[in-house]
Amino acid sequence: MPAHPALIVFDLDGTLVDSRLDIANALNVSLAQFNQEPVDEESLFPLIGLPLCEIFKRLLSAENQSHIDEVCQFYRDYYYDHCTVHTRPYSGVLECLDTLAHFGVRLAICTGKMRFQAVRVLSQLQLLHRFECIVGSDNLPYKPDPAGLLLILREMAVLPQRAWMVGDTSFDIQAGKGAGMRTCALTYGAHSLSDLENTSPDLLLDNLFYFPQYIGLAPSQPTNDEGSSPS
Repeated sequence: MPAHPALIVFDLDGTLVDSRLDIANALNVSLAQFNQEPVDEESLFPLIGLPLCEIFKRLLSAENQSHIDEVCQFYRDYYYDHCTVHTRPYSGVLECLDTLAHFGVRLAICTGKMRFQAVRVLSQLQLLHRFECIVGSDNLPYKPDPAGLLLILREMAVLPQRAWMVGDTSFDIQAGKGAGMRTCALTYGAHSLSDLENTSPDLLLDNLFYFPQYIGLAPSQPTNDEGSSPS
């Protein structure tokens, strides 16, 4: 068996891109359409990664609960047009992707976003061409259910033993384990370090720059001074 994996599957929000401000803004604009006060961003950030309907169940007042479908659709429309105002790749991401591509490792995305939203974000950030397969939450259960990962493995004809799941939440790690993949948890996203440690990932890092060397590949040197050492 080759020394390095054949496939790396990444989560998107909180893993490859810092999208918190754009998501929080879209949530608050959506709430305003139903005459609700904005919620401070720090309170919204932990909700990112949950199913959209679940987020609005938590945020909408009792009298607005019957409008969940409407507010979700408003959010999708608004976010589509404003998804990369502030969203940017995290430090170390581009170097990581470059190194993986250099060594012929195939790349995919498994996200809680709907696929068209993920494609929009990746396209706007000029990252779309890097990924062979993008699976969203369209007609699939959300992570930690491994259905999306199993679909990617089937479509790309890769054995789970030769694939990694990389994400920032315990849901990502649980999904990866459920699919029989190795897992890497990133500490800078939505879930706390203790939550991530409780899922026992194979690898725990605070910067994706270091991921290739931990799977047997040698990255180039960082292009900025923001990189930090692995946890």
